[in-house]
Amino acid sequence: MNRVPREAQDRLANLVGRVALAGALLVAFGLPLVYAGLTYRSHSQLLETVTYVKATAVTGLVSRNPEMWMYQIPRLEAALATHVAGLDDEATLLWDQDGRNLASVGMIPDAPVLSRRQPIFESGRVVGSVEVVHSYRADLYGVSLMLLLGVLSGLFLYAVLKVYPLRVLRRVTAELTGQQERYALAFESAMEGYMLVDSNGKLREVNAALSNLTGYSREILLGLALTDLEVETENRGGTGRDFAGNHCRYETRWKRQDGNLIEIEVTVSRLTQAQGELFCLVRDITDRKRSEETIWFQANFDALTGLPNRRMFLDRLELELKKAHRVNHGVALLFIDLDDFKHVNDTFGHDRGDQLLAEAARRISECVRETDTVARLGGDEFVIVLVELGESQSVSRIAQNILQQLARPFQLGSHTCHISGSIGIAIFPNDGSDGESLLKNADQAMYVAKRQGRNRYCYTAH
Repeated sequence: MNRVPREAQDRLANLVGRVALAGALLVAFGLPLVYAGLTYRSHSQLLETVTYVKATAVTGLVSRNPEMWMYQIPRLEAALATHVAGLDDEATLLWDQDGRNLASVGMIPDAPVLSRRQPIFESGRVVGSVEVVHSYRADLYGVSLMLLLGVLSGLFLYAVLKVYPLRVLRRVTAELTGQQERYALAFESAMEGYMLVDSNGKLREVNAALSNLTGYSREILLGLALTDLEVETENRGGTGRDFAGNHCRYETRWKRQDGNLIEIEVTVSRLTQAQGELFCLVRDITDRKRSEETIWFQANFDALTGLPNRRMFLDRLELELKKAHRVNHGVALLFIDLDDFKHVNDTFGHDRGDQLLAEAARRISECVRETDTVARLGGDEFVIVLVELGESQSVSRIAQNILQQLARPFQLGSHTCHISGSIGIAIFPNDGSDGESLLKNADQAMYVAKRQGRNRYCYTAH
């Protein structure tokens, strides 16, 4: 069995001694400090409560007799003597606004003491204060007792930690070599990529799985820095050296030797604080990221037109309304319904109907700015959020342009179709202060446009 050299054992023994001393000091002084902190906090909170209760009682007396209250000493002393469970050895003093003592109850306790003050009011104006003084001497006795107990416990702990751990250390150090061999075997044969990175971000050790993941040989990888593998992303250079604590996890993008990009999740563990060495677990999450992006897109966008769906539209609408509240800009909501779409669907089939919807979405989107939002609510209903409206922004002009674009013929395969649109318009904040009311009013205005003959736009009526 391999044995650790004598010098190493001596260093370990010294380390054990320092740890034992640190533990003993922690117990010896930590116990009374924690006790002192808890008792101080408890009594401070209780003293605040007592002072508040008594100040409230005096404030009530002042409110009932604002002109003569300061001369009603017996009543003031009775209010100051209001008892609150928990504190018995306190003195209560009443001060006027100029710092003169008007009344007091109880004897000032011996030092050390805790004191708290609360103002008293008359018609919202501070006219004095109530001070409660409490002795902290009994708590110091408790702290002294805890200090004695902590010192005795620390001495016992030091003796235990100094003697018995050395036996364990001898056994553990004898097993280190075997463990290192097993760890090396596990490191090399692991299915996931592992690497050891030094304080300069250079790769100092890699396993076979990391070589397979990147396409680089072990020899090439050991000559690279971690940033050499990363492409330009927000996490570029994120080797984990700047994180707080001993662990972190981040996602980035690497370029393989063949030029393909892969999404990577790196879990970093700090091995040594002084030397800055990092042990990293590397996972290929390309498939997972693609699945997440697909799921997110399906949850927020319409598959047919590629436009935001109802959920994404409502989120953007609320966001734009909040922004409009802050900067005092107008927002317009246009509710568009395609006229005669059902006839196209029934006559030429759903595939041609879908083709028409996609083309209509494209035409509508070309009529607005990139900062505006075009969404499909479902069926043949579309909505537009026009933001940052000013004098130069004509909602009517945009609505008319949309009607003209929708009135152009639609070429659906070998068929040419004609439709029109009916548009209802609601303006924030005149036609609604929230998204729900704006959408409702724009919908109603759209139906007014349909009743008036279609192929037109109508504003919300008041």
